Amino acid sequence: MAWTRFMDMHSGGRNKVADHEYLYIEAPRLKAVAIFSHRFGRNPYNTTCGCCGEDYSIDEYETLEDATRYNRTPWPAKKNPVIELDAYLAKEGSTVLVLRDSDLTETERELPDAQEHDWYGFYDDDDDDW
Repeated sequence: MAWTRFMDMHSGGRNKVADHEYLYIEAPRLKAVAIFSHRFGRNPYNTTCGCCGEDYSIDEYETLEDATRYNRTPWPAKKNPVIELDAYLAKEGSTVLVLRDSDLTETERELPDAQEHDWYGFYDDDDDDW
């Protein structure tokens, strides 16, 4: 199953969900957006601060290993080995939250996929001339 990464862009100068800088949800992107909105009560497409940009960068990956690879690769990468996934997730003081399919409620699993967002981060199904 696919994994979706929500990277908090610190729009407005802070993390939006507790102290989690990276949130990984085991679901395809549009399903994960619906789960994120339901679980945390916020729209990940939101822009808290107009000058800072969107609240989250949202990307889909095939595996959790792929989704976390950039953050598990120390710099310079040639001199330092990639941090193992289990060690990365268990790191003390981690700002990472992982929601595996087994962590989701039945309600979250049954949520319909979110809609694709437009550039401005809102929908208006009744008016096509904006």
